[in-house]
Amino acid sequence: MPHSIYHLVENGAEREPAWLCDAGLLSHQEGGKKARSQADKISVECRTLLLARQMLKHPSKRLPPEQRTGADQRVRVTCFDYFMTDLNPKQLPLELLLPTYYQRSTIERYFYDECHGLGARQIRTHHFAGAALFQFLVATTNNLLQWMKHQVFKDTPLEVMGISTIVHQAMQIPGRLLKTASGWIVELPSQHYSLKKLLRRWKSLELRSERTQSDLDERDKPQSGG
Repeated sequence: MPHSIYHLVENGAEREPAWLCDAGLLSHQEGGKKARSQADKISVECRTLLLARQMLKHPSKRLPPEQRTGADQRVRVTCFDYFMTDLNPKQLPLELLLPTYYQRSTIERYFYDECHGLGARQIRTHHFAGAALFQFLVATTNNLLQWMKHQVFKDTPLEVMGISTIVHQAMQIPGRLLKTASGWIVELPSQHYSLKKLLRRWKSLELRSERTQSDLDERDKPQSGG
């Protein structure tokens, strides 16, 4: 964009310097062959941030063998990219854009590694809205399991288990849910290996909690004068 002001931002120690420009609200129209054939093209208006950086690239045409040398043949070129977001400048300042973007790739890699554990190996839709909903459900399931590990199952074997182990072992314990006048009862098989291991740990936690409470009660007793 002509007359735009680019600001130098942190891009990591191992990456080339980068400059960002907040272009504000811009209208973006759907492209591609399919969009060009449609009378009513889909467009969206959102905050747009422009990225300028220099990168080393190989020449578009490879040199003939007689002109090649052992030196690096790459040339430095200026590349431009853009980011679209619905976050305002207060929520996502320029200096936080690239760190947030790089964290996204780390999170995506985590979900890729855990797709088997989360039961997310196959997505049964080719529509964008369906894919977005599927990703939301995967992320929500992961957050719930992580929360349960460190809150509900704290100091038990489940806290140190991986997501895949929890889903494919601990959550495979068969059970039956019964409704009574006083509430709900969950019946689990007493001889299941994972359940017996978990119960042994819970019993040791209960005993430790009872001993701690006894110590507190003993400490709170009034001391008799000598």
